[in-house]
Amino acid sequence: MELIIIAFVFGVLGAWGWSLVDILGRSDQQWKAIGQEKTLWLLVILFAGLPGSIAYLLAIRPKFARIGELPSMPMRPMLAPPPGWYPDPQGAPMLRWFDGRLWTPHIAPLGGMPPGSPPPGAPPPGPWPPRY
Repeated sequence: MELIIIAFVFGVLGAWGWSLVDILGRSDQQWKAIGQEKTLWLLVILFAGLPGSIAYLLAIRPKFARIGELPSMPMRPMLAPPPGWYPDPQGAPMLRWFDGRLWTPHIAPLGGMPPGSPPPGAPPPGPWPPRY
């Protein structure tokens, strides 16, 4: 009888641990792809124990396997802020011109340039957002 109890305890702990490791190892993008909330399932596993683990392993985990078989969706390029005067990214007490792609050597005192006005002699900014 003791052997059955020990096997049951290890089985419960194994399913619980496997579920927790699997949930925490999944990226937020994977969770969005299957339309589920990572935090919700983490709470279900923590508070419901074995029934929550079984529900996750039988109902949710197979959805991850199905999205793994689909071609990956292309990532949209990260959009940069529009060209303009911004606080210096290195922390200097001045403004620096961002051309929409790169920081330029053009600087101005804080409050010295009107927002959105290009620095003297700089080429006009291109279209925003950039076309890919």
